[in-house]
Amino acid sequence: MNPEHIKCPICQEIFDGNVYVLKCGHNLCSYCISKVYLDNDGSYSDSEDDDNDFTGFVKCPVCTAITYCNKKSNGTITGITRNITIEKIGRAHVWTPV
Repeated sequence: MNPEHIKCPICQEIFDGNVYVLKCGHNLCSYCISKVYLDNDGSYSDSEDDDNDFTGFVKCPVCTAITYCNKKSNGTITGITRNITIEKIGRAHVWTPV
């Protein structure tokens, strides 16, 4: 597999943790997806102080497609599916001895 397919398009790091697949099919690492999450009013949300869920979206950095999701007060994002296959491939690639 081409290593470019197992890299986050934002940070360019090989996936080695949770990977999320957007509605358009592009993948983002858990760190970067939380950084590109937008509230419904289009503002970036870093707040972790409230106990409420925030309804918003992630705009794909590759194709600009919108994926609607929720950001919880603890910073986790729900409503987007993890890509277990890419997670396993990324971990195997990272841990493969040279």
